This record gives sequence, C-alpha cells and structure tokens, in this order.
Amino acid sequence: MIKKIQESDERRNKVPNDFFGNWKNVRELPYKMNVEKQVRGSKEITLINAIQFEKLLFPEHVQKDLEISQNNYGYWLGVQSTLKDPEWWVKSKIKDALKFFLQVAKDNIKYFRDHYNDQVFPEKLSQKNRNELFALYQMTTLFFAWSAQREKKLRIVMGIRKSFFFK
Repeated sequence: MIKKIQESDERRNKVPNDFFGNWKNVRELPYKMNVEKQVRGSKEITLINAIQFEKLLFPEHVQKDLEISQNNYGYWLGVQSTLKDPEWWVKSKIKDALKFFLQVAKDNIKYFRDHYNDQVFPEKLSQKNRNELFALYQMTTLFFAWSAQREKKLRIVMGIRKSFFFK
C-alpha cells in the first residue's frame, strides 16, 4: 500500500518537477507558444476537463476561488487583462507569465498571499509549491487556449494561429 502511494506521488510530481527542473531552458521561451500548442492540439472538451483537473490539485476552499464563473471576478478577471494587450503576448516569456499569474493569484486569493512569497520563487520551492504553481500556470494556459479556440479576435490579440493556414 505504501509503495502504491509513493508511486502515485511520483507520477503527480513528475510534470511539475520536469518543468521546474528544466526552468533555465524554458523560462525564456515565448509564452504564447504554449497557448498556441494547446489551441492546435486539443479539443474544447479536453481543455475544459484539463482545467478542472488542475483545479482539483488545490485545497477545496481554493478551488472555489478558482471557479470560472460570472460570479467569480477575482483571479480570472485579473489574468484576462492580458487578452486586451497584444504587446503582452509579444513580449511575455514563460517566466513572465508564471510570475504574473502568481501575482494575480496573490492579489485576489488569500491562500496564495498566505503561502507564497517572492523569495522562494522558483529556486527553493517545496514539492507542494511546485505542484500548485505548475497547476496554476497550466490551468491558466489551458483557459487561454480554450478562450482562443472559441474566439478569433482573441487569437489575433495573442498573435497565434489555430492552424497553419488560419488565425
């Protein structure tokens, strides 16, 4: 039983550990590349399910704050500000996006204010912090991809193509 729990933890930790383990190589990549990859390679229902999966990695009270709805204006309204800023999409690297998402989360969700400070990013993160920050990053990236799949005008602002031929 203990071995199964350890294997489950290792699988859950693998992607965040790979991401942060390769931080020096990925941090300077253009952020919009990740969104574009998801727009091209994922179906709408897949993106929605993946967003829900990432949200489940947070404590229950935080999941409520990360709910995508008209009644929840905090985090999602903050990150959506980028959808009106083509310059952000041109200039932002993966490190910029992750830091921005974390700052918006800290501005709007008490849990992030209480559990994250700038001194630990990204070198000295606990495994729990790695998992949560990666989940926040991934969930937001998937949200942008889902939004871009649905609206051409957002793809134009982002400067991404849905396919090789069409924006």
